[in-house]
Amino acid sequence: GEADRAEQAFERLVRRLPDYRPAWYNLGLARHRRGRLPEAAEAFRTYRDSASDPSDRADADAWLKRIEAEKKR
Repeated sequence: GEADRAEQAFERLVRRLPDYRPAWYNLGLARHRRGRLPEAAEAFRTYRDSASDPSDRADADAWLKRIEAEKKR
């Protein structure tokens, strides 16, 4: 489906341009949509760890908290 294609496209992009942070964020979103929570968390952590803007780090942290809560369901 569409989420599968999006995930594959962003995976290719982060392999080619590993420092392109928006790709990591969008990969996290695509993986989350597919229910791949551990993999989504990995992408959001990569995005967060390379962020210099505090609001970007906070956004990634919010996604990580959401994923942790969803994993407990």
